[in-house]
Amino acid sequence: MFEFVDPVELFGTIGMFVVMGIMAVFVAVYVWGSKYNRILISRFGTILKAELSPKCEKSKQQIFRTSGFRLYCETKRNIPLKKWEVVLFLLNRENLIHHIISKFRPHYDMLFTQANLEAKPRFHLEIINPTSKEITKEDNLILKELKEVDAPQLRDKFIVKASDVERVERLVKDEEFVKMINKLGDDFVRMSITDDTPNLLFASRAKESMLLTHVRLAERVGYLVRPPKRKPKFTE
Repeated sequence: MFEFVDPVELFGTIGMFVVMGIMAVFVAVYVWGSKYNRILISRFGTILKAELSPKCEKSKQQIFRTSGFRLYCETKRNIPLKKWEVVLFLLNRENLIHHIISKFRPHYDMLFTQANLEAKPRFHLEIINPTSKEITKEDNLILKELKEVDAPQLRDKFIVKASDVERVERLVKDEEFVKMINKLGDDFVRMSITDDTPNLLFASRAKESMLLTHVRLAERVGYLVRPPKRKPKFTE
């Protein structure tokens, strides 16, 4: 004899198991994502602090739970960047929805630098990766007001525009500067140099192998934009 099973009770039981399964997946992703981001924070933080610490009179780190951190460096007198901040933003790996969305629209861990230069630059320079999805309509309006820069080693991969082409030549044609930008390649997102505070804004994807390149590129900008030292005057 077959025992009659109430359909409502059957589907209710199945639904309960489905809900419990979904909850288990959410919890597992949250635990894994939190742990992975903490590992990245520790690993990236160790590398960046080791690179920045010798350049700082004072430094401090602010950790944003599992979403990244901020390093602030009050630089020594011989370092051309002032009020130097390096910020790491990590993907929301704890959220299952993020993993689903990223299959259709990839996102990346990001590293940002902002700093002031020793003297306000008398130009506006933009170097942008044209494949970046971070460029807004407002950014495009700004780019239209700037002039194309003759930078043969950069223009094939990047948009390079400036308000004063002559003033940026030393920077965009510097061998070390060009080498580091090309090393970042697709991981390079954008660099802006203006007379606004902060003078330097720089963004790239955060990959362990590229962290030092990011920091050293920012410092290289400081040296190249640094005003020339005045020669001492001798009186008879």
